[in-house]
Amino acid sequence: MEEIKLYGHPLSGHTHKVSLFLSILQLEYEFIIIDLKKQQQKSASFLNINPLGQVPVLKHNSRIICDSNAILIYLAKTFDKSDVWYPSTTMKQVQVQRLLSIAAGPLVNGPATATAIKVLDKPGNFDLALETTIQLYHFLEQNLAKQKWMASNKPSIADIALYSYIKLAESATDVAKDFPNMLVWQTQVEGLPGFMAVT
Repeated sequence: MEEIKLYGHPLSGHTHKVSLFLSILQLEYEFIIIDLKKQQQKSASFLNINPLGQVPVLKHNSRIICDSNAILIYLAKTFDKSDVWYPSTTMKQVQVQRLLSIAAGPLVNGPATATAIKVLDKPGNFDLALETTIQLYHFLEQNLAKQKWMASNKPSIADIALYSYIKLAESATDVAKDFPNMLVWQTQVEGLPGFMAVT
């Protein structure tokens, strides 16, 4: 019997993308809320799980996997028998990995940061975050002009990695309306079996 625990916070986009993928894979799991406002992620007990003090963390039986993108790869390699979500061919993996790097860089520095500043009153340069967001959206829009999904014509963990913060950013800026391919892509993600909305 599989024992899966997800440590995270409902308002975390990084946590949501793991929750979303678990739902798509139809995996049962226990969700353990880490109270970020109370700095529970910096507690001694949590630092024993992830010394970097970050959510999410996945525990699968005796294995502990930290970092949302690493968790997506782990889940795909462990539970996806269709070889769709993280394809085994080298060039397809390269395309997915490139987008995972974008999800860890420009996505965080753009949409995620803009949302944190505008919605959560976090300190930062909103204009710079917005500029990064628009630059990223132009890239993704051109990508989607060539194919149905971010990495290919089939969905992958790249789509899961990018979706949550792009959706959350709608509460901070309306620039997404200028990118029709991305709007179609969001609808496609939201139509996936097992889709779970971001709060």
